[in-house]
Amino acid sequence: TASVLNGTVVSFSNDWFKYAIYNDTGYDFSNFSIQDIALADSMNPGGISTFDGNFSEFRDRGGKFLTYHGRRDELIPSGNSKRLYNLISRTLRMPSLDSFYRLFLIPGMNHCTGGPGAGIFGQSTIASNVVNASANNVLLAMVEWVEGGRAPDYVFGMSLEGEQRIHCRYPQRSVWSGEWICQDDSV
Repeated sequence: TASVLNGTVVSFSNDWFKYAIYNDTGYDFSNFSIQDIALADSMNPGGISTFDGNFSEFRDRGGKFLTYHGRRDELIPSGNSKRLYNLISRTLRMPSLDSFYRLFLIPGMNHCTGGPGAGIFGQSTIASNVVNASANNVLLAMVEWVEGGRAPDYVFGMSLEGEQRIHCRYPQRSVWSGEWICQDDSV
């Protein structure tokens, strides 16, 4: 948390505005405002904007989209993944995207990996899974979905201390009830 709230700008954001938006090596964030964000959105360098909710061609081709996002991500707020999911749902007029899209929000995980939570489930180079099964490994879960037609409803994560926790597909969430269980967010 100290690295997030210490008053410095994350290097990726700093470099993005310095080199891609303003092309000014002397740019700094001392006068940053909503106008800077509006300018960056209007420029969309390299067509990088990811907030297009029309995934109909991808879905219609049989594509499968599995994402996970650390709730403690210091670089990209995890709410952005929920926003994208909800945008796709609204755009396609599909209340549930389960047929082709699964999103897992991982409490206590930083950007892609790390953090105090149970955020180890087959990603990165961490030897994470003593159980070589799709419920414990996102890559194996994706393979099982694509090749076997079985979409993951959850994935188990492990902490560095060996604690295990279930991570549920959005919009469900994991709750403690004597054990970790998946619960609809509406409950």
